[in-house]
Amino acid sequence: MAAKVGITSDQVVDVASSVADREGATAVSLSSVAAALGVRSPSLYAHVDGLGGLRRPLDLRASGPTCCSATGSPTRSWVSLSQRRACARRDTPTAFAREHPGLYAALLPVPRLDEDAEGAAVAARTLTVTARVLSELGIDPSQLVDLIRALRAMLHG
Repeated sequence: MAAKVGITSDQVVDVASSVADREGATAVSLSSVAAALGVRSPSLYAHVDGLGGLRRPLDLRASGPTCCSATGSPTRSWVSLSQRRACARRDTPTAFAREHPGLYAALLPVPRLDEDAEGAAVAARTLTVTARVLSELGIDPSQLVDLIRALRAMLHG
């Protein structure tokens, strides 16, 4: 199916992102995005493969800017570690979580590797950074999973 002149796949995702941020991630639908673009819902199938194909790029877009590196010299302070991770997660250069609450919400369910290899790989980038920082602190590798879960719960509630 040919794409409508003047509408790109990136624009479809941009509008879906705006809908998510304005109304919440659950408000993202083919009809809400089509209405915002001034087209009919079936027109979106030239750009995305249904609702899943519309939400998929949102999940990937959300994961990209939040995977900030918590670099610098290792510290032995849990408070400092928590602050570094919170900054990497919340205070990105564009203040991602505050500016894009709908996309931020898309980060919270971490995809399972057996269900979504690409999504799980994107999510793993943040986990890798966290694991590296914990290792720099001298944390026993056998404790990493539990500590990462605790930090995630602390940062996301």
